[in-house]
Amino acid sequence: MFAALLCATAATAEVIDGISYRLSKNQTGNTAAVKRDSKVSYSGELIIPPTVTYDGETYTVTAIDSYGLQDISMVTKLSLPATVTYIASNNFIWKNSLESITVAEGNPTYDSRGGCNAIIETRENKLVAGCTNTVIPEGIIYFADGALGGTSLETIVIPKSVVSIGEDVFSGCEKLTTVTILGSLDEGIDEGAFSGCRALTDIYLYAETPPSLDSESFGEDGIEGITLHVPATAIEAYKADNRWSRNCESIVPLPATGIKGDADGNGKVDIADVAAVISYILDPQTVPFDKEAADMDGNGSIDINDVKAIVDIILK
Repeated sequence: MFAALLCATAATAEVIDGISYRLSKNQTGNTAAVKRDSKVSYSGELIIPPTVTYDGETYTVTAIDSYGLQDISMVTKLSLPATVTYIASNNFIWKNSLESITVAEGNPTYDSRGGCNAIIETRENKLVAGCTNTVIPEGIIYFADGALGGTSLETIVIPKSVVSIGEDVFSGCEKLTTVTILGSLDEGIDEGAFSGCRALTDIYLYAETPPSLDSESFGEDGIEGITLHVPATAIEAYKADNRWSRNCESIVPLPATGIKGDADGNGKVDIADVAAVISYILDPQTVPFDKEAADMDGNGSIDINDVKAIVDIILK
């Protein structure tokens, strides 16, 4: 019985077609997991197959072990099969050359929806790993720690659905210059989220209320020269927030959206725009806002008729 148990759980390590695997035999079938091997390195296009054959037997590739794909710094394209349903931690840490990621259709656990160039944990809507050309889809809620760290991203747009930016998500993105955050980030920005992003110059943040910042969200030493663009009506709130004001060299209004009636420049027309226009009428010096967007009748002046026109848009 003991011998039978050993046979049922037998595992071997083999390199097959240039990829290192842990091969296992058990009562449910033969499986393979991509494993760490200091003697094996990857470059160019890395395609993980759905099955591998060793010693005349077929094994289904179902997992990536911890550190199995830790260093893929020379890989440009990564493809995962529909059979991989478990990815352990400590993978995809070095990926500065990675330009493309695809997950085969039919994978029950992961996807790369809409050609987003990322691995997404489907059920949790969590972005597990991205690359230089990742586009974060609407509907993503969380990031795995370090999900986009070390990539060659230059700009990124974070959709409204995202509630937090976790630890080290963009850490080491040395070419990242511009970040646009469309949502409110109710759970904030964690430690090291932007550490090492030395080229970061502009953050466009649409939240009316300043999201919480960790003391080291921008790294232990911070990043010099960041301009924070926020809704005009929220500038004072961000300036009063010690962590935002300490980490940003200047805090200025968001640029004009081009949306008629969007007086405060937050990308939508709502009651806040009505308040902004009224405040401007009472004292043009105290409320920075988009005058062109607020001038609803195009007569060159801001008055009560513009207020009425914006209210009409809201009520429609």
